[in-house]
Amino acid sequence: MLAMAFSSTLVFMHTSEDHAGDRRRRAGIVADQVISAPDGLPSGTAARAGSVRGVAASVGLLRTGVLVPVGSGDGRWLRTASTQGVSGSGRDLAAVQDLDVRKGRLDALGPGRVAVDELLAKAAHARVGRRLALHLPDGTRLSTTVVAIYGRGLGIAELTLPRAALAGRVTSSFDSDVLVRDAEGADRKAVAAALGRSVSRSPTGTAKRRPRTRTGS
Repeated sequence: MLAMAFSSTLVFMHTSEDHAGDRRRRAGIVADQVISAPDGLPSGTAARAGSVRGVAASVGLLRTGVLVPVGSGDGRWLRTASTQGVSGSGRDLAAVQDLDVRKGRLDALGPGRVAVDELLAKAAHARVGRRLALHLPDGTRLSTTVVAIYGRGLGIAELTLPRAALAGRVTSSFDSDVLVRDAEGADRKAVAAALGRSVSRSPTGTAKRRPRTRTGS
């Protein structure tokens, strides 16, 4: 009976976390267009999309998992954190994702720098301006400086760092998505059509328009 109750608690807890993650993901994506493909997108897709007339920002997302030291003292251990490597600048990222930054500045993101979800930051004792050691998928140890702490890690990614830090360190260097923000006043349908043509060289790539409605976290 106890085991059944415990199991039910786990099931409902994960279901609640999934729903919370979905809400945060929807609220966190503020892009106007999303380019995706089942098998991933070549690394140059974001640059091609960025050259399309009417596009203000284009960011490729390379998703993986990274090990982060958490805990303290003898209880310190390595925990896998969901991670996104982003092309472009932190300012470009802010145009297509709202990570709900609580401390620091996302536009400070760059080589050797990382933004961290607040729950992971608490577990890892990470603070803005402090160093945080990361263990990349190929075993490489990367020392980074925390530049921002944000609130939407559950729905998007617990770590955000430049794509270049991950490229060559992962099994597949294909982007999972490219997020695009239209320029102010641009014809959204025309931009979507142009994006469709720009990714047509990728046989599985598709561009989808998103409604401009914004959802709270």
